[in-house]
Amino acid sequence: MEVLELRIIIYLLLMSLSVVGHAKPLEPREVPTDIFVDRSGLPELVIQSTFTGLLIGPIITHSLFNDEIRQNSGLLLGPALGITLPFLLNRGKPVHVAQASTYNFFQRSGFINGGLLAAIASYSPTNRGTQLLVSGTTLASTVLGTYLEPKLKLTPGQSSSLTSSYFIGGVTGLMLHSILTADKDFEGSIRLRSGAITTLIAANSLSLTTYLMRESFDIDRSRVIMMDIGAVGGGLAGLGAGFFIFGQDTFENDNTFKVLALSSLIGIYGGIYLAYSLTQNYDVYKKNVNSPEAGVVTFNSPSPMVVTSVDNEQGAQSFGFGLNILNGTW
Repeated sequence: MEVLELRIIIYLLLMSLSVVGHAKPLEPREVPTDIFVDRSGLPELVIQSTFTGLLIGPIITHSLFNDEIRQNSGLLLGPALGITLPFLLNRGKPVHVAQASTYNFFQRSGFINGGLLAAIASYSPTNRGTQLLVSGTTLASTVLGTYLEPKLKLTPGQSSSLTSSYFIGGVTGLMLHSILTADKDFEGSIRLRSGAITTLIAANSLSLTTYLMRESFDIDRSRVIMMDIGAVGGGLAGLGAGFFIFGQDTFENDNTFKVLALSSLIGIYGGIYLAYSLTQNYDVYKKNVNSPEAGVVTFNSPSPMVVTSVDNEQGAQSFGFGLNILNGTW
């Protein structure tokens, strides 16, 4: 009896080590919902929806009512709906991180696109047309994202890359417009309009390119976050280098702003490349996710092996264990 118990303990120990050694992060929709409902993305979705409600709630009430009290009620009603709706619309449903990130991308891009379109139309921030345009594009983009998300089936890294590329593309377009255009050719509302057009095209073009190339650079979401941090840090470093070079003359030279924009832009992409290069080991787990091509033979490290057998004459089950030396793929 003691020997059997010892073998069972050894068996369980070896099985635990084997499970840990071959574990990998779960991908979206990998576990059937009747076994486990993945709601890990719900907090992120609620935070984004609350923030969106805080932004467009007052905009909607200001555009619909003339009563000052009703106009300001959007400050309370917007966030309240932003908190409540994600729970009601996703009750009993999975909300994976990739889903939440995809929804959030459509909300953010819809809001900013609405503001850029209003700037292109030369609407003032207090104009009712601006309010309707911003709130309308935000809501329309949110509905579009809700419809498209099940069809897109993005991974967390891919969905996060959409948001990152949208903001980086927008900043790139705005800075390039400042660098390449002369102040004498674009003044006042004309300069604002041309800058908004450039930013709108650059932001949406880069995010669309990211989506079309999603299978070529499916990286872990943590790498995307580190690349975002690298972009911010690199941009600040580039701006600081520009201030250091020009010193007291920074705001006295007409061309200094163009140089500062260029140095910041170089710093942004330098920071992205540096973060991408330094986080390559974040994707190591994906090497064993896809099955190898036909005809490929691989050798892994030896692993413990448990063997069970049944003695038909005595009706007893025996356990044995050893070392699988030829562990690999054939």
